[in-house]
Amino acid sequence: MDDASQTTISVRGSVSMSATSDDVEESRYRHICAAVRAIHDVCLQSTQTYLQTHRANRLARSAAGGGDEHQHQHQHSSPNHPDHTYYPHHFHHHHNPTTTTTLTSDNNGAGGTGIPNPTTSLLQNVSSICTMLWAGAQRDRLDVLDVERLAVENMSSLLAWAETVALGDCDEWRRSFSSSTTTNSSTITPTTMAGMGMTTGGGRGGGGGGGEGLSAHDQTVGIDGDATGVGAGLAAAAEEKDQQDTALWRVFEAGSNLCAWLGIADGVEAMAVLEGDIWGRGGIGG
Repeated sequence: MDDASQTTISVRGSVSMSATSDDVEESRYRHICAAVRAIHDVCLQSTQTYLQTHRANRLARSAAGGGDEHQHQHQHSSPNHPDHTYYPHHFHHHHNPTTTTTLTSDNNGAGGTGIPNPTTSLLQNVSSICTMLWAGAQRDRLDVLDVERLAVENMSSLLAWAETVALGDCDEWRRSFSSSTTTNSSTITPTTMAGMGMTTGGGRGGGGGGGEGLSAHDQTVGIDGDATGVGAGLAAAAEEKDQQDTALWRVFEAGSNLCAWLGIADGVEAMAVLEGDIWGRGGIGG
């Protein structure tokens, strides 16, 4: 994962919401999609590094004549060690050293190591890691208390995080922005213009007879009604922005937890950089 920090996509820029600017909405959409793609790329490279490192360790032990697999596990002195334990915020991480052992049979291009080759699919890589965890739990189920339960908890978390990141489809953001734009652009209508004493044929209260047939009371009500409509549109836009920010945060948090669990230092660092880009000054959430 040597290039992880270089693959992040900066999302800095002016993204202030405007209830009537389609250009700003489109710009915000593009920045959010870039952020989601960057999170996905960091997570993908972290899973690839995790599998590659496990394969290298297995080959090294085999070349040295085997040895006790547990002897080399859970070395916290090295942040890049694939069994390094990290406890993300708001998550109690059961990363038991006995659950990190790998498959004993060759599959998926394991090349005799029992560890599948990394792929270009985040979900496939996480599935391979889960298979490794379960194989280790099955091997140690008679010797280690709760090893199967802990493996299942880890597998559940890994799959949930990976799915959240991988399924952050930009089409969903597109539909969200389309809905928001439609709501915002419909707040000023010919009806509300007439209520303000205006028509398309003339100015306020004249020219096209817009205000001549309206009493002072009707015109006042029209103005108040229009102000209420604009206010409601702005409120809807603000609520939509909050929902988009919340959804983006869920993707980011899932990616951060995944990289932290894997213990890939470059991935953790890259996610920290992304957090500053997205929610720092001038970012999407800034």
